[in-house]
Amino acid sequence: MVFYHGNCQTDFEIDPLKRSRYGFPALFLTTSIDLARQYALWHYRQTWANGGGLVYQIKLEKVWFDVCEWGGCSSYTPDFRNKIQAWQKIGHAGLWIQNVSDTPQKKVYAPLLSDILVVYNVANIKSITLLESGITRL
Repeated sequence: MVFYHGNCQTDFEIDPLKRSRYGFPALFLTTSIDLARQYALWHYRQTWANGGGLVYQIKLEKVWFDVCEWGGCSSYTPDFRNKIQAWQKIGHAGLWIQNVSDTPQKKVYAPLLSDILVVYNVANIKSITLLESGITRL
């Protein structure tokens, strides 16, 4: 399985102990390279890192992830947060949420429809490849 992740870390490494904004270790991936670009640009603008934002291609081992249909609804809801937290507490490897309307910042970027994969067990990541760099605008 192939997913994308946008950030501004040139030395991006998976840290199994790094906490997400939800308070527990998790890595958020997307099936949309355009959404990954938005996140790369957003992270760049938060830090003004040298060189701009970066998009990584992440390949995962063939692992069973629970699948949840989100029906085009926003990721900026308590229901979305509660779903992610509940699946993490159960101890699953990850949660594949299909058809999510997501954006790094609602007032700046247009929401895009994408599948979001929340990886709780980063040992399931097979490889990380830098796909794009120097993202300073869309």
